[in-house]
Amino acid sequence: MALVTGILATCDPQEIARALSAQNIDPGTVKVVTKDAPSQAHDDSIIDFIYVAQAQEANDFSDDMTHGTGMMSDSGGTGVPGIGGRSASLSSIASSHGDRLNFLSAFAIPRDQIENYNDAIADGRCVVVCQTTDAATVADSFRAAGLRNVKTF
Repeated sequence: MALVTGILATCDPQEIARALSAQNIDPGTVKVVTKDAPSQAHDDSIIDFIYVAQAQEANDFSDDMTHGTGMMSDSGGTGVPGIGGRSASLSSIASSHGDRLNFLSAFAIPRDQIENYNDAIADGRCVVVCQTTDAATVADSFRAAGLRNVKTF
């Protein structure tokens, strides 16, 4: 099984579905990584969206729930290098690439290729990812659908 990736200028669910469908790619077979916040349009889409902003918020180590309650967790706990302050997250450990966040850490993309994809996501574009046994056809279809920097891994 191969992984085919590409960058799309739009993150609009309907536009993505139209572009993929026009090239005979079932939108339900891809994952789209976006920094957009979830919306009703995303929920209504057959596309599987991965929201990097939501993932970052879910990894917050905030202790607001127990602060000031007198519980043992309120005593400050132990210090762990690299996880300090009120905005620390697991992303600083599990998905960092050098000093930059790796939005695509869940996918087997080589380190020398990942930075371009992370930049695209940070700039508001989307990365489309498809696991397939017919990588050449999917890659050609991605290019025909307007995706840039199409790669197969």
